[in-house]
Amino acid sequence: MKTGEFAAACGIEKRTLFYYDEIGLLKPARVYENGYREYDAVQIPRMETIKLLQAAGLSLEEIRSVLMAGDDPENEGDSGRNLSVALECCSRLEGKLARLNDSFRYLRQRIRIRESYIKRFSRPTLIEADSVRVFLEDLPMQPAAAIRLSGDTELELSYKKLGYYLGIAVDIRAERPLFIFKYGDAQNANVTLPGGPCACAFFEASTPREFDVAALTALFRRALDSAGLCYDDTVCIEDLPAWIIERAGAVVCRFAVRLVGREGERE
Repeated sequence: MKTGEFAAACGIEKRTLFYYDEIGLLKPARVYENGYREYDAVQIPRMETIKLLQAAGLSLEEIRSVLMAGDDPENEGDSGRNLSVALECCSRLEGKLARLNDSFRYLRQRIRIRESYIKRFSRPTLIEADSVRVFLEDLPMQPAAAIRLSGDTELELSYKKLGYYLGIAVDIRAERPLFIFKYGDAQNANVTLPGGPCACAFFEASTPREFDVAALTALFRRALDSAGLCYDDTVCIEDLPAWIIERAGAVVCRFAVRLVGREGERE
């Protein structure tokens, strides 16, 4: 296979092959007097191994050392070193996969909240008073990984400290934080966020300093009470990043609490 054909088959650039040849990582099967290089199809698995080890975080020098050890006939029967490398790569990839899953769940949920934000005026309105528009939305029950908060924790959102823990559950009657959460798989979840018919509202501020979660929780509760609604104790508050709705500097959060049929039916 010519250099271009081999590069295309492996999904890389030709210049990458030239560099790998230069550092001894992957040499052509043949080099002719006119300088033309040829690769064999049997070298594709080696290239795939290089790409895999790179994805696991190994440097090119580390990869070269690993592959050269495998090329040395004197190492036959002694695969302990490279087995440990393979196991380390598995561990690194598992960590990357976990972080990617976190990122995926975060982005998918923020897209759903954006859809809720866009459609809120077309949904049935439960009440509109004191600049609070409360609307109905059916939300799914979702597993989440949560960190419990102490009773003296202030009701404030600190995105930089929390990372992907960007949701906060608040006792709407006691107006105190219960836990911060992020969506996770069933295996890693330790809480289930309530679903079903929920009363929701969006609150907005131009700067984080203006976003008083405790005051907004009280305002949300007053709106629900004035409408005579029966609702659960836990309100889930999630942010809608400004970059998703292209409003620089804005702070937007959705408040959602599950509705119950009659007083006394809270779970």
